Amino acid sequence: MSKYSPDWISNIESKQDTTRIKIIYPTIKYFFDDINEMRGETRILDAGCGNGVFVDVLNLKDSDYLGIDLCPNNINHARQKHSGKPNTRFEQGDITDVHSTDRSLILSVMTWHHIQDLRRLCHSSYSSLDSKESSDLLLLGVNSDSIDYWISKYNKPTICDNQIVGNMTLSNGTILSNHSMYFHNNNKVMHSLKDAGFSDIEINITNDQHERFAIFTAKK
Repeated sequence: MSKYSPDWISNIESKQDTTRIKIIYPTIKYFFDDINEMRGETRILDAGCGNGVFVDVLNLKDSDYLGIDLCPNNINHARQKHSGKPNTRFEQGDITDVHSTDRSLILSVMTWHHIQDLRRLCHSSYSSLDSKESSDLLLLGVNSDSIDYWISKYNKPTICDNQIVGNMTLSNGTILSNHSMYFHNNNKVMHSLKDAGFSDIEINITNDQHERFAIFTAKK
């Protein structure tokens, strides 16, 4: 997942965030461009869209984009920021209970560690994809198999079962107060995707010095 040109990075709002520049944005852009080149038109569901940053990352010229996020502030920000852009809309909602059934691509980035019921997320994603054509899913999130690495980012965390809560320091120095993460190991993610019906599941692991991620791709 390294075949990309970084020229577009200068247009990204969060370009000071090393993690996003080096790993997340290039991965999403390369994956989307590769699929869009084959299809020519892509109906995207951005599950956990935040403030809609991937609208800036992706070339949406011939695509229909739907961003869903649980946080109303994120949705309001996204609507204001991307007002007037064609075929681009944002809805507040639970990404584990999506009712769209016509998407050809689902992106879910840095979301699964916020969700306790991973199986429900995978089943909702599967049902949101169009069953009349080949459809694709990309999940990118924390590599829970490097759990000691992520725990090291917390200051005196509380750990119970597969959840960790505490003050977390990001690679750019930002501190997230009372931040919560659920640890779903890679085997659990793989099993949940298979259980939902996905096929051609692949996983790529990054071991960047700043962050460590797992990237799953799959097809319906």
